[in-house]
Amino acid sequence: MQFGRDRNGEKIEIQMAPMVDIVFLLLVFFMVTASFVVEESQLKISLPVVKASVSAEELPDEVVIHIMSDGGIAVNEREYDFPGSKELPELRAVLSKLASIFSNQNVIIEADGRVSHGRVVDVLNACAASGVTNISFYMP
Repeated sequence: MQFGRDRNGEKIEIQMAPMVDIVFLLLVFFMVTASFVVEESQLKISLPVVKASVSAEELPDEVVIHIMSDGGIAVNEREYDFPGSKELPELRAVLSKLASIFSNQNVIIEADGRVSHGRVVDVLNACAASGVTNISFYMP
């Protein structure tokens, strides 16, 4: 192809090196962005099937036992037993009812920083006597 000459009399030419560079860059770009994923439907495997389904046991939310600084006990914002009670019969009754309905009930014990360790042990004893085994502590 002949383009002629510019105003200064120099011959006008198209530079091929930059065009080749651009073509190679485009080729690399399309190779990198292409996806070579084998679809799962093309794999020749047999997946396991379920013969019978069992509905999951629906558990209520976690039960939070608050131990207040004066020794009072509150379960989900409702107070039980008086602060001097060591056996905690009302707490044991509530926890026993929950343990009989839900075998794996989550119980969170949240104790005030000023409460004695003995009071926390009283609550743990009430949980053990009620059959509650899934216990965790929350430390604010």
